[in-house]
Amino acid sequence: GLIAMGGYMWTDGKTTAMSHHLWGGLLETGKPWGRPNDSIGMMYQWLQMSRTVALQQEASIIAGQAFQSNQWGQTWGVQSHENIYELFYNAHVANGLTLQPDFQYINRPGGTTTFHDAAVMALQFNVVM
Repeated sequence: GLIAMGGYMWTDGKTTAMSHHLWGGLLETGKPWGRPNDSIGMMYQWLQMSRTVALQQEASIIAGQAFQSNQWGQTWGVQSHENIYELFYNAHVANGLTLQPDFQYINRPGGTTTFHDAAVMALQFNVVM
């Protein structure tokens, strides 16, 4: 049947670059179309960077210094938020083997406007022995 999932994470923003992470999604088994071991799903994520990080990055610009790296790696602009939209299908190929094509659309990659939005395709192989 249809499964709804979601969650929320908060930190004070002094120890991690991200202060808020909200996610939600839907997952449906393949039973309605005759493939009960398959599943299809979609998910949305919103990530908010901390005000502490933005202040440090704005100070770097004023001082003419390079941005400091954080948990996300190298920073390329003042970070604020990022949105991720995801669709996937998990196909049961054989006992213990599934293939999962995954599509993600990322709005504001890295939490900045430095780069254009990104469309990402992936294929995951899962083997259970």
